[in-house]
Amino acid sequence: MKKPPFIYLLPCMAILFLGISCARRDSISIETALLRADTLMNARPDSALHILQQVHIPDRLAPDLHAAWRLLTVQALYKNDILQNDSLVNLVIDYYTSTQDMHALAKAYHYRGCIEKERRQPISAQQNLLQSIRLASEAGDEQMKLRSSYMLAYLYSDMRLPEKSDSMYRITERMAIEQQDTIFRIEALQHQGIIYRDYKQYELAEKYLLQAEQLSGLFADQALQKETAVQLSTLYSRIHDGSKALHYARRALEAEQDTTLYPNIYVRIGDAYYQLRNYDSVDYYMTKALLSPQHHIKVGAYMRLAKAAKARNDFVTATEMERLSRVYTDSMHIANSTTPLEHSLSYSSKPSTYSSRLYGWNNHYLWIFLALCAIVAIGILIRRRRQLLHHTYIEKEATIPILPEEDKIEVVSMQGLNILQAELKQSVCYMHMQDCIQYYKARNKSNDSVTNEDKASFYEMVNNVFPNHMNRLISAYPSLSHHDIYFCYLHLTGLSATDIGALLNRTRSFVYKKRTILLTKKMYRKKNDSFMNAILFPENLFYKNSTKIPQAFRILLK
Repeated sequence: MKKPPFIYLLPCMAILFLGISCARRDSISIETALLRADTLMNARPDSALHILQQVHIPDRLAPDLHAAWRLLTVQALYKNDILQNDSLVNLVIDYYTSTQDMHALAKAYHYRGCIEKERRQPISAQQNLLQSIRLASEAGDEQMKLRSSYMLAYLYSDMRLPEKSDSMYRITERMAIEQQDTIFRIEALQHQGIIYRDYKQYELAEKYLLQAEQLSGLFADQALQKETAVQLSTLYSRIHDGSKALHYARRALEAEQDTTLYPNIYVRIGDAYYQLRNYDSVDYYMTKALLSPQHHIKVGAYMRLAKAAKARNDFVTATEMERLSRVYTDSMHIANSTTPLEHSLSYSSKPSTYSSRLYGWNNHYLWIFLALCAIVAIGILIRRRRQLLHHTYIEKEATIPILPEEDKIEVVSMQGLNILQAELKQSVCYMHMQDCIQYYKARNKSNDSVTNEDKASFYEMVNNVFPNHMNRLISAYPSLSHHDIYFCYLHLTGLSATDIGALLNRTRSFVYKKRTILLTKKMYRKKNDSFMNAILFPENLFYKNSTKIPQAFRILLK
């Protein structure tokens, strides 16, 4: 049934009403925005920065609000790792010096010290942090005093002053105990352990790191647990205790939530296996670590592969691994030498100009934008009207498939899928999958025997058979989550819907419903389309086959 023409005016009317409402709506009060930004600063600094950048700073704003906006902006930029100069924080310090607000002044000196540290000016950073500690003491702000002390200890560590750094970390730990701040206490213990480990005082290093591990177990913070496990694994690797080094490296891998950082831990696992003289495992994990794009990871992996080859008297392989290690070492030195030390981003000291440049559209520009939107919409409607004159021909053309997907899926099924399933049945991860399926059938619940390492191995096999398939899948369907991709890949194993449900601790009906939801909601295909085609051929997403794209735009895209 042909839709009436006025239906296509609805998007234009929506745009116009939205623009009018935006133009007439009063912006949120500055006080509310500052309060919201301050609340989100620690948990979500990116959201806090977005709120601060959206605030329109009028020319006649009260000085206290203007200074508060500047201080919060400096804080948000630092927490988002955005390089800046100290011009903005200098204005804050000048204002709070005149008002003698010790709390705000201590915070301002703290962040100026942090900025100077990032700009590689340690002497100036040290002076600012010491000033922050003094002002926080006068104001009775113990939390700010703790933060500045911790940052000063970290600065001393960068300056290669281990004695001063250790002393400040001890002070930080004592203050954290008094304030019952376990997070800062754990980090102070970690850094003390690292200092003693670097100076080969391994008993003290083990004492502090084990204490940090015990405290980190009280929290659900995976990052803290991972960092402590990594440091313990490094310690035991240095004292040649391969069993403990492997234990803590595996714990670090379990706690790591970012799969892109797995190669960093694979190097540590491979190093632990080298201590245990299990050279086949060394080759396996170091080869996985070579997937990292970071050159220092590749250098370490190639060096350990060379040592493993020498231990097996394979001197040809050892020579080649050493050559590759030197190549990446040279590349790393060249990259470091060409990296500019000067910061490229200079944040404006005039917040009203900065804010208006990015977000401060006034009504004049807004109406110009709306007029352009209306012109574009009218042009689309005219083009639609012309296309309707050839409606019959276009509809006929739309039904002609670009390439029969049945033929393609048959070829891929007979070749790629057979190869993948044959390799999978010989793998360890497939054995774990079968164990999980049998356990579910016996007890009607999953035993979670398929680990993240098994999934990584499974993904690697898929990408070996279908090169760069995961990137193609994510590019075509950006809405897919990590769990959705795993669900899709399980269909490449040849398992039944019942077995896939068992792996996911779900029923068979859940698998069918999940397929339909992914097809229609995230893959923008029809309900009756082949789910296997959608997985194997993600690039074959043609707009005219999508029920989510309006007919007018589908015709324009032909």
